[in-house]
Amino acid sequence: MRINAVGPGPINTPMIQIPTDGHPEQFASMVPMNRIGTPKEIGNAVLWLFSNESSYVTGHTLMIDGGYCAGPLFSPSN
Repeated sequence: MRINAVGPGPINTPMIQIPTDGHPEQFASMVPMNRIGTPKEIGNAVLWLFSNESSYVTGHTLMIDGGYCAGPLFSPSN
């Protein structure tokens, strides 16, 4: 038996409209990849977890957040 989880970051869904007052691009500057994710990216990761390709993966939370949890990129002041 394998037990895994998915930890999505900012994803472009109707739910992200609420905290951003309809401007989800506000999150992009807080994500090291400089964009928010798509539902398809989450779905593809879930499909991978269900596939035999991940047969040796267990007890893991797969963070799909463009580096959001890692924190903002360091940029020195000018």
